[in-house]
Amino acid sequence: MRRSEEERHYLEEELITAHQFEEMTGKSSGLRRVLKLTETVAPTDTTVLLMGETGTGNELIARAVHNLSPRAERSFVKLNCSAIPA
Repeated sequence: MRRSEEERHYLEEELITAHQFEEMTGKSSGLRRVLKLTETVAPTDTTVLLMGETGTGNELIARAVHNLSPRAERSFVKLNCSAIPA
């Protein structure tokens, strides 16, 4: 009974996460961890710094944070810090 309940809870979380992050593909544990953190930080009033190689999905995560935040109705402004001269 407990295992069935845990499995149901897991599947419900997967459906919610999949719906909120439709633009992203992948099923790795690392990506699931990042998506869970995105859900955690989005509703808060805190600054988020995303770092990583070009092309790894930083902008997708930033957009997800924005879209899940109370500021979703405001403009999303992206800034590529590596494009700013030293």
